[in-house]
Amino acid sequence: MSAAATYTIRDGMGEVVAGPGLTAEQAGRRALTYDGARYEVRYDADEGGYDLWISEGRRPWTRSVLWCEAATEDEAETHLLAAVAEAAEWGNLSINRDDDELYCCYAVVQAGVAVFGVGETLDEARQDARDNSDENAAALHAPFVSPVSGAYSDAETHSEFVAVACTRRFLDHAREFGGDARWERFEGGIDIAPEVTL
Repeated sequence: MSAAATYTIRDGMGEVVAGPGLTAEQAGRRALTYDGARYEVRYDADEGGYDLWISEGRRPWTRSVLWCEAATEDEAETHLLAAVAEAAEWGNLSINRDDDELYCCYAVVQAGVAVFGVGETLDEARQDARDNSDENAAALHAPFVSPVSGAYSDAETHSEFVAVACTRRFLDHAREFGGDARWERFEGGIDIAPEVTL
């Protein structure tokens, strides 16, 4: 039997908040309580299942989109926390599986425009982008986002810099072709666009 997946949580700048080695339940709980946030699991008699409710700071409680059927509240909580971990992002946090070696590198892109820097670490990618851009400060402080998130879409609308995870083959491709590198967005990060011939 294979070992259960473990997770690492990073903030919007790509810095590790918790992990590596978190269980799905630990990762979900840490994400839901980050920066003073709270969560509750509530039974909904009309739906016959449990809803995940969240509150950030002093904001009112709101029902999230996560729901499950379970025999007990504890079972529901375990299921819902795992669902948060598997969601890959929560608020401005990214939640990555420790065994996901596919997206092991980083790229700084001007969303929707071009790639400006790549590296094996976030700092290396941001430094590379700063060296290759006239907008040094923006490239150096590019926020770390999921390429399928609303934050990425907003950045694409305004042609802003963002840092994303990428595959090693994209890193090599970008080092060869620079700003002309073509990419495709996936849930875990970016990779070479399918039309690119290697």
